[in-house]
Amino acid sequence: MSYCFDFNSRYGILRCRLEGDISDDVLKQCYKLASEYAALTSPNVGIVDFSSVAVFNVSAQTVRDLAYSTPAIAGHLPRFIVVPDHIYGLARMFQQCGDETRSRLYVVHSVAEAYAFLGIQEADFQPLKKSVELADRRAHLAANPERESSA
Repeated sequence: MSYCFDFNSRYGILRCRLEGDISDDVLKQCYKLASEYAALTSPNVGIVDFSSVAVFNVSAQTVRDLAYSTPAIAGHLPRFIVVPDHIYGLARMFQQCGDETRSRLYVVHSVAEAYAFLGIQEADFQPLKKSVELADRRAHLAANPERESSA
């Protein structure tokens, strides 16, 4: 899998870590799943960590579309995008395009920088166990679209 979600209950941090090769479709799936996890966890903070992404094959149009869409995490809580240099420009574009609905979105270069902003030094995360169930359900619905309307 190109991404995984985990949660820190002490600080209420929902984190998504992406790795490897990321495409338009992978990023869109991840964004949709982030909304579901946010509904399950009611986070105080969101962190999307792109620091382990090797190839970011995502179009500027996809970045704009996601930025103009409903935020994956509702409310005006702090959100951080952790990016390496090769993704920084697109992350800033996402930040600027989504500024009206994500006023507390920060693009940073490291998780440590996000933690410093929050005033914490370290956070222990637990994998979200529903991730496999949700991914399996999504795959099943995609393979059986006629069942989606009756679910």
